Amino acid sequence: MRSYNSHKRVLVTGGAGFLGSHLCERLLADGNDVLCVDNFFTGTKDNIAHLLSDPRFELIKVARIFNTYGPRMHPNDGRVVSNFIVQALKGEPITVYGEGKQTRSFCYVNDLIAGLIRLMNSPDEFTGPANLGNPVEFTILELAKKVIALTGSKSKIVFKTLPSDDPAQRQPNIELARRVLGWEPRVPLETGLSSTIEYFRGNTVA
Repeated sequence: MRSYNSHKRVLVTGGAGFLGSHLCERLLADGNDVLCVDNFFTGTKDNIAHLLSDPRFELIKVARIFNTYGPRMHPNDGRVVSNFIVQALKGEPITVYGEGKQTRSFCYVNDLIAGLIRLMNSPDEFTGPANLGNPVEFTILELAKKVIALTGSKSKIVFKTLPSDDPAQRQPNIELARRVLGWEPRVPLETGLSSTIEYFRGNTVA
């Protein structure tokens, strides 16, 4: 929050949510400029629709980011890509839950950054939210086998009981990003995995 002469310019994250929308209203009523940032994941544009005509209220070009991987990932971040790569490079068993038939979509970091830049440069009237991710699905078992092949690892795949809260599918709908931003992922999984593996091999795995 910054002061500009007699009033303040306030950034409210999650400003379209339950509490955030009420906070935006109060701040405007108190004479402040309000910058609202929200991806409408739990909030809704209906909550702040009545504020959009106020010249002191601005709604901001937000992205919903889905599974992204690439160099500089932390080896212990708990993500499936980093877990599999670390296990493979160390020659440890690769842990797959259930039968590995659950699917995930993986977006390489360069593609994701390109999408964010497109969103930043989009017209002012486009507020999103825009889903940014890769809609191409792979099973967890397929991912494990690709990592083993690309690392040349002798790791074996071990199967453990599937947690009850493990979703069967995760796939972003990127039609809005395609239509408005002219963006879609271009890096194949094998290409992205190869770059990520080389980063882990040279920087984080003993």
